[in-house]
Amino acid sequence: MVSAKLLGFLAWLLLVTSVVLISLFPPTIQATAPAQTNTSIQSLQITWVQSNPGPGAQTHPQTAYDPLRNELLLVWEDGRNDPRGLVDHYGFEYNGDIFARRYDAATGMPITGTVAVTTGGEFPPGSGRYDNEQRPAVIFDPGSQGYVISWQTIPDSVLQEGNLHTTTCYDINARSYFPDGDQFSNTTEDLAWYTPPADLISPWGVYYDWSCQQDPVMTLLAENKPFTLWHDHRERYATDREGIPLEKDIYGQLLYDGAREFQGGYLISRRSSETNERLPRYQEHPDIAGYGPQHLVVWEDERRSAESNGKGFREIYGRFINYRDGVMEAGEEILIAAGQEGNTPNDFRLIAPRVGYLSDDRAYMVVWSQVQNYTQPDNANYQLAWSLIGVDGSILQPPTPIPEAINHRALTHDIACAANRCILVYRKRDQVIYARLLTRDGPQAQERRIDDAEGIYGYGNIQVGKVDGDAVSFFASYVIDDKVHLARLDTWLYRPDTPTPSPCEDAFEPDDQWDKASLFQNGARIQYHSFHRPNDIDYVRFSATRGELFTFATTELAPNVDTVLTLIAPDGISPMIINDDDPGNAPASRILWRATVTGDYFLKITNRSTAGACDMTYALTMDRFYVSTSTFLQYLPLLRH
Repeated sequence: MVSAKLLGFLAWLLLVTSVVLISLFPPTIQATAPAQTNTSIQSLQITWVQSNPGPGAQTHPQTAYDPLRNELLLVWEDGRNDPRGLVDHYGFEYNGDIFARRYDAATGMPITGTVAVTTGGEFPPGSGRYDNEQRPAVIFDPGSQGYVISWQTIPDSVLQEGNLHTTTCYDINARSYFPDGDQFSNTTEDLAWYTPPADLISPWGVYYDWSCQQDPVMTLLAENKPFTLWHDHRERYATDREGIPLEKDIYGQLLYDGAREFQGGYLISRRSSETNERLPRYQEHPDIAGYGPQHLVVWEDERRSAESNGKGFREIYGRFINYRDGVMEAGEEILIAAGQEGNTPNDFRLIAPRVGYLSDDRAYMVVWSQVQNYTQPDNANYQLAWSLIGVDGSILQPPTPIPEAINHRALTHDIACAANRCILVYRKRDQVIYARLLTRDGPQAQERRIDDAEGIYGYGNIQVGKVDGDAVSFFASYVIDDKVHLARLDTWLYRPDTPTPSPCEDAFEPDDQWDKASLFQNGARIQYHSFHRPNDIDYVRFSATRGELFTFATTELAPNVDTVLTLIAPDGISPMIINDDDPGNAPASRILWRATVTGDYFLKITNRSTAGACDMTYALTMDRFYVSTSTFLQYLPLLRH
C-alpha cells in the first residue's frame, strides 16, 4: 500500500517536472480551433504579428506562400539607398529599391536577413536604364520551387539626346529568386517591351519611345508560367474611331520558363474578345484570380464618363482569360458593377477592384470601393461593396455593401480566398487595419482588428497560406508609419455536410474537396469516377518519393466529358502542372511528372462543362516507376501543357 507521504512526494515531483519542462520548451502561442459541432461555425483569430526591421523606410509589401517549405517571402519597396530615405515617390531623381526576406509561416520568425531583389545593379553596366524600383508583386512557383518577383521601374536617363524620350515613365520587369542556395535568375526580363508605331507623334512634335506601365499584379497559370498584369499608358495621345481619347489599358505578360511569351504584352481591356481595338478613357488598377485554365481579370473603367482627365465616374469590368494547351484566349467582357455620373451626393464612382476565387464554389468574389460625392473629394464617402461572379460569367450576387466598411478617406483593401472562404483586409481612419471573414453568402463575422500598434496604417495585402481541412491560414502584410508588418490570421469554417444525395455517386464520393480526397494506393493503377452532378469535382491523394516518375491520365471518357487534370502541391491548393487535352488523345488529359520532394500530393479532375449526370464517367490511371535524375533529364521531357 502506498503511503500518503509517498503520494505527496510524487505529486510534488510531477508538478516540479512540469514547470521545468514548460520553462525549457514553452508552448507556441497560437489560436485554438473551436470545437466542431453540427452547425456552421466561423472563426477568425490572429495567431502572430511580426515587424520587418530594416534601415530604410518601407512600403508596398506583398507576400507569397511556399507550401513545400511552409514559409513565405515578403517583398517590399525600400528607401535605404535613397539620399533622403524616401519611398513611394515618382521620378528619376529618386532611388527606391526592392528588398525581400523569408519568414517561417508557423512562428512568424525571419529565416534570413534582407535580400536585395533589385537595386539597378543587375542591369548591364553602362545601360543607363533603371534607378527607381517600386510596387513589387510576387508569387511562388511550385514547378521551379522558387519565387517570381515583378516590379515597376523608371529609367535613369530621360530626354537623352537621340533617344527622343519626352517624359519619365515606368517599365515592368521581373526576375526569379530560388531559396535553395539563395540564388537569383541570371536575367531580369522586361515584361512590356514596346516599340511605338512610326507615325505616333507626341504633343512635343517628335516621335517618342516610352511605355508607362504601372501597378503590377501576378498569378500562376500553370507550372513555370507566371502571369503579370499592369495598366499601361503606352499610347496616351491616340484617339479611337470616334475621336475619344485612348488613355490607359490593361496588359499582361506570360513568362514560360523565364522567357517572354508576347513581345509587347497581351492586351486584355479591349472592345471584344476577337479584336485588339482599345477601349476609350482609362482602364486602371487590375487584379486577377482563378484556377486551372480559367482566370478572371477585373479593373476600374472610365469609358462611359464624360470626363477625360482620369477623374470621371468609373465602373468595374472583368474578362475571363483562358490558357489552354499553350494558347491564351480572351473571353467576353463582363460589367460587374455600374457607376453613376454626376455631382450630387448620390452619384458614385467605383475604384480599386480586388478579386479572389472560391474554387469549391466555382465562383469569383470581387470587392471594390464605392465613392459617393466623388466630384468633391473633401466630402467623399468610401464604402466597400462585393459581388459574386460564376465561372460562366453570371452574376450570382449583385453589388452589395459590406457593413461597417465605410470611411471618409480612401480605403486600402485586398482579398484572398481558399476553401469556401475569403479574408478581406482594409484600412479605416488611417489608424486601424481590419480583417473580415466572407463566404459566398457574404460577410460572416464582425471585423477584427489585426494590429494594436499606434501609427499610420497603409497598403494592406492578404495572401492564402496553409490549407488544413476546415482550417486555413492567411498572411496579411501592411505598413505602420514607414515600416512593414506581417500577421498570420487563422480561420475555421465548419459547415454541416448536407449535399443532395445522388443515386449514382461513384465509389470515391464525397471527394469534392482536397481534404476529402480518395487515396490512390501504391500498386493500384486505375480508378473509375463520374461527374455525377453539376459542377462536380474529384480529388485524389497519393504519396510520392523523390525521384519517382509518374504518368497520370484520364481515359474511357463518356460522351460530354472533357477533363482538365491538375497536379496540386501538398498544401492542397497550389497548382503545379495543369493539362487540358492530351495532344495524342484529346479531350482526355495526361501529365508526366517526376517528384523532386517526398510527400503527399493531389490530383484534381474537373469537367470543362459544368453539367453532370450518372453516365458522365471516366477512368483515372496512375503509373509510377523510379528513374535516376540523369536518365530522366536525358530521355523523358515533361508534358507541360
